[in-house]
Amino acid sequence: MISCRPRFQHGFSFLEVLIALSVLLVGSVAILSLFAVGAREAVDRRIEARLAQVRPEVQVIAQDALDAVPSGSRPEPIKDLELSQRDYTLNVEFQPSPFGGPRWVAHAVILLRGDPVRVLPPIPLLRSTLDPR
Repeated sequence: MISCRPRFQHGFSFLEVLIALSVLLVGSVAILSLFAVGAREAVDRRIEARLAQVRPEVQVIAQDALDAVPSGSRPEPIKDLELSQRDYTLNVEFQPSPFGGPRWVAHAVILLRGDPVRVLPPIPLLRSTLDPR
């Protein structure tokens, strides 16, 4: 007598394995992209923290450059001056203030390994009141 019961197969079909692998692949790609974004954000936060330490130093350097020249003279531009943070340098250009008078405006660019990282907003400068010149 022949049995009518279907024979059960053990294991997964090839199609089921392909579907499971494709779901696994999509999930893996999503997780790996999050790691890349997280790594980039960590680098950006590190750069911003160092820039926060360097900004006051830039203002002091620009003010010192203004105070070092005789009154009425234009300060010399500063090129590739090394800052306290390793690999950071500074370029500063000076222009007379658009408001006239003894005021100057410093335009500073902070560089990391020679590439511009941040262009600072214009820094208004006045000659130090304690400067005897």
